[in-house]
Amino acid sequence: MGLRPRQITQSPAGGAATQAGPPVAGGASRSPRPSRTGARDYVPWASSEATRHVMQSNRSSNTSPEVRLRSALHRSGLRFFKHRHPEPQVSCRVDIVFPRARLAVFLDGCFWHACPDHGTRPAVHTEWWDAKLARNGDRDRRNDAELIGAGWRVLRVWEHEEIDSAVSRIRFALDPSRG
Repeated sequence: MGLRPRQITQSPAGGAATQAGPPVAGGASRSPRPSRTGARDYVPWASSEATRHVMQSNRSSNTSPEVRLRSALHRSGLRFFKHRHPEPQVSCRVDIVFPRARLAVFLDGCFWHACPDHGTRPAVHTEWWDAKLARNGDRDRRNDAELIGAGWRVLRVWEHEEIDSAVSRIRFALDPSRG
């Protein structure tokens, strides 16, 4: 059994890279970390070991809905890039990128992006989750504005949307004759 190398991470504000150390002993608690304002505050992110395990198991890319959408797009003849920064100065990574059409497609999960139809709220740590989901929405709006400012069009698809409908919306957005 070999040792795993330490993971090098980039700070959210684009600052210096840091090394991610070993997991915190005891598991469920987390050491203080700097907030966006620079103050150090406690971040209780898991109510139990089981919750912690579930949260760590969530994928950030190549989720089942994402793979199904990409497969359907590919079957329909469309070619694209996945999980890319569309421009060097754009900080977000886009799920599906059509560079020639300058179209960025995000596939938003109902829980993580607070879908008005299907989004649910956890019953434990409600204050933390409300703030977390609000930050996700704020980040989505910032990313949209950043991409639009760089000359890109943004299309957001909900994970609950029918695949055929999503493919049709993407094809329509890619159609140069639509003006």
